Amino acid sequence: MSYFYFQNKIHGEPTTLEPNSLHTRFGAGFFTTLLYNTKTLCHLELHLERLFKSLEHFSISYQVVNFGSIIQELLERNQLKDRLARVNIFYGIYSFSKESTPLLCVAEFLPNSTPQCLSIYPNPHETFMSIHKSMSYFPYLLAKKHAQEHGFCDSILTNTKTEILETSTASLLFYKEGKFYTPKNEYILPSTALKLFKQQTPVTEITITPKDLPSFQCAYTLNSLHGMQAVQGINKCNFQLDIETCQKANTLILKQSPASHTCAAPFPEDPQAIQQTP
Repeated sequence: MSYFYFQNKIHGEPTTLEPNSLHTRFGAGFFTTLLYNTKTLCHLELHLERLFKSLEHFSISYQVVNFGSIIQELLERNQLKDRLARVNIFYGIYSFSKESTPLLCVAEFLPNSTPQCLSIYPNPHETFMSIHKSMSYFPYLLAKKHAQEHGFCDSILTNTKTEILETSTASLLFYKEGKFYTPKNEYILPSTALKLFKQQTPVTEITITPKDLPSFQCAYTLNSLHGMQAVQGINKCNFQLDIETCQKANTLILKQSPASHTCAAPFPEDPQAIQQTP
């Protein structure tokens, strides 16, 4: 039995949905995902700050609960206190005139640290909603599915100008000649992991296209569950593996020495199987 929190109480059984709500009919709402590292919730305050900012941006009233204590109880009831766990906080929008109440759930998290193998997603992705972690997540699921079906870990999203944005699940970072760079674009999700990395290391925002990739020595992905991970290659372009920088960053992002990770798929033997963006 899996325990979750919804409508002001903890449930051990499925609860009813509101079939006519905007959330049920259209997937309207916002969410965040964070790590419980067997000892502490990692950067809960940063995740709530971004989540509340999205709700306030669209003038959605919302309920605030004691997230820390509720999550701790969920970890206890789901027997996850001594395990790595993924923590999700969802705010479904039921109507624009009704207060949004949080849904909290936890699940065991199995991390990996094998260098990432990425592909350029062939379909452009550009919407003002990209700066919000929306529950209308289907485009991101399709992008990751496309990558994994072709032997890669994840897809890199680009806009209609073929400018690189982020992956379906993480922000991107690149390194060359002693400096770190990240894609510059107004339609990129503000990454909590990248924000933490910037606290200890200067990062310059620049426009990056697939043609620019060979000029970089190293590449990385960053998100709140896996932390900072080295990228082995993007399509045909391979990079030097900088594990040391990842380990240093993850002491802050994950609040612990990095755990062992494995990539969802090996680097493909035939990179030409993925269409390259010109």
